[in-house]
Amino acid sequence: MVAVCTAGGVDIGEWMVRKGYAVDWPKYSAGFYARAETEARTAKRGLGWIVR
Repeated sequence: MVAVCTAGGVDIGEWMVRKGYAVDWPKYSAGFYARAETEARTAKRGLGWIVR
């Protein structure tokens, strides 16, 4: 099961990807977090930009 988790109206998955703590996994997200991942990579936030 795949779900979107929120706290205070904020999508926790998107927040994590945008901050560089996670990467988008299109198999499950259908690319929903791709823009957030691109933003994190461009800003070289977190480890995601190094891994791929």
